[in-house]
Amino acid sequence: MKLFTSFIPQVQHVLIYGRWFTPSVVVLFLGLEMYGRKASSDVHDTVGAVVFMMILGGITIRHRANPIGWVKRLGAMTWLVARSGDRFKLELGPDLKGSPKLPRRLPLGYYLVVLALSVWLTAAATVWWFFPLGWRPQLVFVTYTGYLAVMSVLWGMIFVASLGGVYFPIMLLTRLARGEGQTDFKMSRRQLIFLVSYLAITTGAAWYLPIWPTLVFSALCWLSVVGLLLMPRRPAAVQLLWRYPGGWARCVSPRRFLLAATTVAVLLLTAIVVSASGGGLFGVTPDASATSMPLTIVMGNWLAWLTPGFLASMLSFVYLTWKNDPAQRRQPALAISGATEDLHKKLRRLARRNGWDIHFDTAEPHDVKLRLVPEKQSEALEFEPGWPLAVSLTDLEGKLVFERAARRDEIQLRRAFLRGLETLMKRAKNRTSAGGCGYWFAPHLWFIVGLTRDEVIGVDEEPAFLTEIVGPTYAEVFGLPVRQYVYGLLKGLQVDLIFMEDGVNHRTMVRLWRRLFELSDKSNGQRRAEDVHFQGMPKIRVLFHDFDVDEPFRSSKYPEPKFTPLGRLRVMHVFRDRGEHEEISDLPSSFDENPVPCLVG
Repeated sequence: MKLFTSFIPQVQHVLIYGRWFTPSVVVLFLGLEMYGRKASSDVHDTVGAVVFMMILGGITIRHRANPIGWVKRLGAMTWLVARSGDRFKLELGPDLKGSPKLPRRLPLGYYLVVLALSVWLTAAATVWWFFPLGWRPQLVFVTYTGYLAVMSVLWGMIFVASLGGVYFPIMLLTRLARGEGQTDFKMSRRQLIFLVSYLAITTGAAWYLPIWPTLVFSALCWLSVVGLLLMPRRPAAVQLLWRYPGGWARCVSPRRFLLAATTVAVLLLTAIVVSASGGGLFGVTPDASATSMPLTIVMGNWLAWLTPGFLASMLSFVYLTWKNDPAQRRQPALAISGATEDLHKKLRRLARRNGWDIHFDTAEPHDVKLRLVPEKQSEALEFEPGWPLAVSLTDLEGKLVFERAARRDEIQLRRAFLRGLETLMKRAKNRTSAGGCGYWFAPHLWFIVGLTRDEVIGVDEEPAFLTEIVGPTYAEVFGLPVRQYVYGLLKGLQVDLIFMEDGVNHRTMVRLWRRLFELSDKSNGQRRAEDVHFQGMPKIRVLFHDFDVDEPFRSSKYPEPKFTPLGRLRVMHVFRDRGEHEEISDLPSSFDENPVPCLVG
């Protein structure tokens, strides 16, 4: 141990301050070239790759301590090449307005990436066609150091892709097993058995089966996404904005973005697999003694059989995201008790005709509960009936019961939302340290998972309000029906995003949301919310801002929340009242004289 501790400082001193460093590096690379001429397969190349990385690490250490001229010149050339790609850097942001319409197109960089991957795939297949036993001897004959650099990158990509091929199926299984609203991410015994079985099956398939079925599966996944793009569709609630620095903004629909991402993923995985084990595509499956690349071929075969699980898991996540999108239209449900089985079919037909689903055995948390009773015991016409509402079969044949049920459903969702809002606000209040000046609140947007700060400590760049989740997720607190209702409510009021300043407590937010409920009730959910509707509310000041490209919120008295520089949406800011004079304006007149109850508590 004493010899080891005394040897390390000496090596470090020679490495950093020793003379003849550059000639020593040249000698090491020459020795590595000589070793490569004697090595017979890529199994021995693993030793060469380790030595290659150690040499690069030594150059890095020496250059940081005593800058080397040729390294500086090489770094400057590399930086110049890298800076040439700045023209393809993109600024991204959400588009929640949709009007006025922007040109829809994909960035030029996407087409260049697809072209590069296509050329890579074609070149890899061509090389394997002419050298079915492996292309190692041909490249080593030219330069062994360059071969090691190529193989190090290829092995690294195979390793990262293989991790994704294992991780995503397990993550999907864990999400399906734990269910919505549960936070326990520990794997159960069944999930561990699935993991072991999955690894065993893919490993066995990599040893004994060809790789062409996996490539066919990848092509089918891509064609399924193409078919989704061709299906009739309604306008998307959220689109993706992008632009080059200083350029004009363009937008991409979610379906086109999904197709672009799937195309890049399939081409990249296919190119990696074909580069590693493309000889199997042409009916050549050499054994370890016949080929010079047994390790690479085995790794490529295993990645090929992990690819179906990877792509299937990604498409499953996309489907789950679409299914749980708050923008999806919700069908309310009735839970009827006291109905005999011979009436189930008729009741289902009546409910379906009025746009309702129906449950008999078990009731979901947000179902409107009814009791089927004889006609004389019906309370369908009572002013203040008890719930579950007692109705008769004759009442269900009309419209009144379903209208009352719709109002009851709305009140239940409002109460559930206010309870969840209180939970989130209390959790945010207990937060000890935070950057920024408040929280972004958007339970109605699928791409925002939970309550987020407008700025994260230690991040100097403009945040995208998708950085750090405070407290539980929206799905755990509210549930999908509540989020769908909030989406419809805010869409009618033309509110896309809500900012809450620090110091605004949950009681104040409850009063604010009750004002929003009242505004929606009086206008049948079709009135644009304005500052004037919230004048006179104690302790807070509500300001609206139509955020457009490069048009941030500006105020001399209220703080400016951090936001992505690119986006189109309407933000409702909820600030603490600074105590300035507020001019009371007349509220817009309403032509609806019918009283509408707005009780939610």
